[in-house]
Amino acid sequence: MYVEHLLTEAERDGKNHWFGPLICSKCNHEIKGECTPRGVKIESVYKCKRKQILALLRFRDLYVVIDKYRESDDYDFLFHSHQCPTNIMRSSIEVFDPKYGSDPHGVFRFVSAVEDTEENRGALDKCSKLESLFQLFGTDGSEAPSEWPEKNHGVLPWIVEQQRKVRPES
Repeated sequence: MYVEHLLTEAERDGKNHWFGPLICSKCNHEIKGECTPRGVKIESVYKCKRKQILALLRFRDLYVVIDKYRESDDYDFLFHSHQCPTNIMRSSIEVFDPKYGSDPHGVFRFVSAVEDTEENRGALDKCSKLESLFQLFGTDGSEAPSEWPEKNHGVLPWIVEQQRKVRPES
């Protein structure tokens, strides 16, 4: 489980940040809690009974398949409002949008999910084209309907601007 970014924010701004439920990959328990300026406070721990999924997410024309999630009654909330992009991109130190600030939820958009089985993993390994990926997930690639606003309008222009600062145009 990764909550370091929330702990850093809590220490920086002096406010508590709730997390969870997060799934521990070692013990298969769901954990909820909050990061405070003084540390991590665990609210609840319980055995996860939901099936693990593979989720297909979209960031404009980029599709990302992630695991380590459980089936949900509300994918709209989970991915469009609740999910930290820092947790999706584990090796990232920080995800930042100039308009929405640090770790802007709603950057990735939920498209579809399938059960995380050996058969589906095998089929995923054989996906060499976007069409075969869409077939596996039973979708045309469009994001699922959402009541949560998209928050990635400023991200790509910001990345381009940062690259120009590092490598000025000749």
